[in-house]
Amino acid sequence: MRARGLELRSTIVYVDRDNSASGRELTKRDFIEEIKEIKPHFTEAEIKQVFNELCEKGYIKQLI
Repeated sequence: MRARGLELRSTIVYVDRDNSASGRELTKRDFIEEIKEIKPHFTEAEIKQVFNELCEKGYIKQLI
């Protein structure tokens, strides 16, 4: 895995943990849009793919 992939994964996990700690609940769509705002150099498709991968592995704590 390259630095680019780690960057996206760490951002997704960080945002998930931050939202969970602050009590914010986002839909999957809103969550992906938030990541896109933070990391605009990633495509929506890239974000969705990694998000789904992390969900399947149990790394995402909250989803509506």
